[in-house]
Amino acid sequence: MRKTSLARVGGLFLAILIIAGGITPASSATATQWGQWGPFEGEARAYTTTVATGAIGFPRADVATDSRAGSGTGVISGASTWLGAGTPVGAIYGSSRGQQYLNLRPNADNAASPSTTTYSFDYPTPSNGWAFVLGDIDADAVSIDAVTADGDAAGADELGFQGGFNYCTPEAAGSCNTQGSAADTPAWDPDTRTLTGNEAAADTAGAAAWFQPTVGLESLTLTFTRRAGFPVYQTWVTSLSRAVTGSVQLEDGTPVPEAAVTLTNETGVEVAVAETTDEGTYAFPEVVAADGFTVTLDAPEGLESEGACAFPVDLTETDVSVPEFVLGTPGPVEVAAIEGAVVSDDVPVEDVVIMAQGEGTDVEVLTDGAGEYAFEELPLGEWTISVDTEDDLSDVEPQEVVAVLTEPGQRLRLDDFVVSGAAAEPVPSEEPGPSEEPEPSSEPSDEPVPGEELEPGPSEEPEPSSEPSEEPVPSPEPSDGPVPSEEPEPSLDPEPSQESSDEPEPSPEPSDELDPELSQNPAPEPSQEQELSEGLEPVPSHEATPSQDPETESSQGALANTGASVLALGVLSSLLLGIGALIAVWVRRQSTH
Repeated sequence: MRKTSLARVGGLFLAILIIAGGITPASSATATQWGQWGPFEGEARAYTTTVATGAIGFPRADVATDSRAGSGTGVISGASTWLGAGTPVGAIYGSSRGQQYLNLRPNADNAASPSTTTYSFDYPTPSNGWAFVLGDIDADAVSIDAVTADGDAAGADELGFQGGFNYCTPEAAGSCNTQGSAADTPAWDPDTRTLTGNEAAADTAGAAAWFQPTVGLESLTLTFTRRAGFPVYQTWVTSLSRAVTGSVQLEDGTPVPEAAVTLTNETGVEVAVAETTDEGTYAFPEVVAADGFTVTLDAPEGLESEGACAFPVDLTETDVSVPEFVLGTPGPVEVAAIEGAVVSDDVPVEDVVIMAQGEGTDVEVLTDGAGEYAFEELPLGEWTISVDTEDDLSDVEPQEVVAVLTEPGQRLRLDDFVVSGAAAEPVPSEEPGPSEEPEPSSEPSDEPVPGEELEPGPSEEPEPSSEPSEEPVPSPEPSDGPVPSEEPEPSLDPEPSQESSDEPEPSPEPSDELDPELSQNPAPEPSQEQELSEGLEPVPSHEATPSQDPETESSQGALANTGASVLALGVLSSLLLGIGALIAVWVRRQSTH
């Protein structure tokens, strides 16, 4: 009639239920699940096992004990010893006949060597709907400790002591080879949370007690101490279960198949998931009979809940039929927009995170190069807009703005956020800055260097040879005195080459008087070739022809200022000698004509 699959996820029981269909609330009833124990493994004083009732919502427990080995130690089938329906626990949970239980002993057979057995649950147990029973407590004692879901030590009242009984009396309807006495029951001390057997510490039959915890437990620890003889004690775990059913449909009553419904417990742990059938029904059978469960619908894609999407469930008294989940087709979402800007000292700020927080929705955007931001297609309603101050931004004004979108298509412009701080880097202005001066070229220029005298003379005169001298160029030594010229300078008018005139220069009139300078060195009249060779006397080899551009002079910064001055005077002297020689040639040629 139904198929149930249980899978453990992260140590929890997660029931994935696929219902074949047609389940109604009347099809389920209260049931009992007795604890089923895993393999009893390990060795003496280091045994392990597990226990789970199988009810949805009751956690599996890992069990570890340091009990000694011995006859009867381990998991027992329950075929020959059980709790009858006439016992107090059997009256609620039914007979345990054929149901497993655990037999353990002390760590050693003396009063100073108790065994300790701890049950560690995968998640907190329900706060009701289950019980544990400790049996054969006669020549021994058991103290009980537990940790609640809140991490606190459980008190005696939270452990839920229900009373002692003897399961070997005729009224108990159990199976005992030896008849027990109704008066033979263990005593409970709530102050020490300890069960102690009969005063004589005699080995008897059937003395037991049971507990129904009233809070969720994360762990349960039993400390078993020998008082006399070679005692053994028994542990049963049981739970009640009931069913949760319901359905999912559209507004017009059409069933919705394959819709996921989730069951969570009182601590929020997801304990089972069911899927609706073709008829739109779902069921969680055999859920532990406790309070605090919640059933939640996960609406299929394209549908949305028209009413409640979750319902509380209380199984402490009876099965529960959950109200119908109703789904509808969502209409178009009405949206609008919010925009604004971020500035620092009236300069836009780029790449600042702006956050919009609405009901259940958070959206983030970055400002662009103009410091602008925009939230497009926000659902109508109230939104809180703020600047993310984790980007080292300080002194944001305003801290946040509450904006309300009331009309579809609305575009709401907010006042600028003004920020400061290390991360608030203004966007660079696009206005042109001061033009950079071009770097001086290292190539030689044909243009005259300011301050350098131009070489006068007829433009048709051939230029002196540019071939370099084979002799090494000696570095001029700085001198405090004047640079001696190698030849006497001809007498010249001051700076004749710098005066320009549009009128042709008059030819000198013949004269019988010779130039005083020329008369000092009488010589035969030279030919034209000789005149040219004399007029174009090369620059002495010891004077280099330096480049006059500022880039070259700065690259020779190692030269002392005095040396640079001497070099400049030498160049000037050579230029003047050349100019004088050219003028002398020109005068001779004019005088011969």
